[in-house]
Amino acid sequence: MPSNGNNGNGGGWDKTSPLRYVSQVIEKLEAGIYPTEETKCFCGVEPNDSVIAERDRYLIPHKIVMCENCLLMRANPRMTKEAYAEFYNNEYRKIYDGFPYQEKSEDKDFLFQLAVDKGVELKKFLAKWDVINPKIVVDIGSDKGGTLMPFKDDGAEVYGIEICEDGRAYAEQKGIRCFKTIEEAVEAGIKADLVIMQDIIEHLMDLREMEKVKEILAPKGYLYIYTPGLLAIDPNQAFQNAHTYQFIGATLDYVMEKLGYAEYFLDDHILSLWRHIGPPQFAEERPLIWRKAIFEHLLQQDYRSLPPVRTTCKFSEKDMLCNLDANLKHRIPTIGELTNKYSGPCIIVGGGPSVDGQIDKIKELVDKGHSLIVIERMYPWCYEHGLKPTFVVQLDASEGVEEGFTHIDPDAIHLIGATTNPVVFEVLKGYKQYIFSGVGGAHPDAQPSWEKHGYKKVIIVNTGGSVSLTAMSIAQVLGFRNFHLFGFDLMVPSHDKTYAADIAGESVDRNYVEVEVGEEREKVLTCSSFLAFAQQFFGMTETARRWGMIDSVDIYGESLLTKMFDSCDDNFMNSKSVPTELSIGV
Repeated sequence: MPSNGNNGNGGGWDKTSPLRYVSQVIEKLEAGIYPTEETKCFCGVEPNDSVIAERDRYLIPHKIVMCENCLLMRANPRMTKEAYAEFYNNEYRKIYDGFPYQEKSEDKDFLFQLAVDKGVELKKFLAKWDVINPKIVVDIGSDKGGTLMPFKDDGAEVYGIEICEDGRAYAEQKGIRCFKTIEEAVEAGIKADLVIMQDIIEHLMDLREMEKVKEILAPKGYLYIYTPGLLAIDPNQAFQNAHTYQFIGATLDYVMEKLGYAEYFLDDHILSLWRHIGPPQFAEERPLIWRKAIFEHLLQQDYRSLPPVRTTCKFSEKDMLCNLDANLKHRIPTIGELTNKYSGPCIIVGGGPSVDGQIDKIKELVDKGHSLIVIERMYPWCYEHGLKPTFVVQLDASEGVEEGFTHIDPDAIHLIGATTNPVVFEVLKGYKQYIFSGVGGAHPDAQPSWEKHGYKKVIIVNTGGSVSLTAMSIAQVLGFRNFHLFGFDLMVPSHDKTYAADIAGESVDRNYVEVEVGEEREKVLTCSSFLAFAQQFFGMTETARRWGMIDSVDIYGESLLTKMFDSCDDNFMNSKSVPTELSIGV
């Protein structure tokens, strides 16, 4: 059979070419020319696998199993390392370029330009996260080197790593130095500001090979990984015999954390950015909660239970660290000075529209002596309704947050996130202020700022991405054990009524979606961030309950949380499970 994809009769490419290479791979597998081997899961636990697929998308024998101990999917058995090396040089490009690109599949210039276009898009993605003009860039699995060209054109020093001889040769013609293995790059002393792994991690024979990547990363370098996330693609197109692993975002996160990488950005497509920070500091948490979502997706069910929702901070790492350094210069005390100074019940007021109907109830609880904790946007709302907050929690770093401080109560204690907009500290000068750290303030690069400004100890609060959740976390630090929660609706009655009246400004624009709650499938209008906050609420509250930090939570008004409570058989505060049963139409 001709190795160049021609039809053997002197003609050019024809539509049967990739199919003939598929047949060739199947024949080699059956004949043992491409031998296979059994595999064990990365997690190291005794195998407990469920079979996901027996053949790949082109019917090549390729069994995919899912480890029931960690949900990572892998090929078992798979071809040996030597067999894969032969396959990549003989058939891989003929099949996986042949089907999508047909007669263009052996046009090296065309394929190179496709990769150049991907490099342009990658640069746009990186710019969103302030990874701009890296000086040294390495692409692992670089093929012909096209992805590196936009970086090279901007003056970066670029290197490829590619096992395929044809790919390395073409890249060298384009002026890109190309190594065969990562070990060669390590020996050359390469330290990259950016390492690219696009469509490569799913091909690795052993995921611990990722430990080698840190050897070519600069101390503050970024690792970009793209791999087709199962939950974001048609499962009929998910599996191919070249893929030794199949990921969802949660299993990639699990693997990377165990290998010492910290997530900077990750979604379920999977587009992701990572930093290497060393061995994990906490016990591993296996992503078993995603099992149901995986099988519902594989079965392509019309209605599915809600998987854990990923959210991303709207502020860049650069901006957060800049704010942090500016704010710490004020050297205001941390909330550590208030730890366990309070007890009993407290009222927490968020900005959902239902709070407008609960004013009398809030006043009743205040009259009983309960402390009143409000988020910064509800500060003017309190003034309008004659309420004096005990505490005001400020987290937002957005422009215009000072609008919440038009009527400052001299008796209120202001609890301020270390990475908030610096204008807040100026506005509150002379008033009672205490600082705390959220995720941004706990960033690995933040420690020098804390030390520079004389902070030897700081309280890190689980903010959950929501000021209301932050207020709950801080209330536990202060010593409160009974919570009355208002305005934490996480749903809206309509697209027009999304906030309480008299709230100070609005947060980010939201794209609302309709979900169904409980067995009755009650329709609720909400958004992705609200769904994430709901899940975080239950997780955070359950953790607090188990650690004996919380006795009760009462939720007032129309709230997604109460609807989720109602869909559970057991009382949440006395149960071992978290209510998560929502359905979403797809």
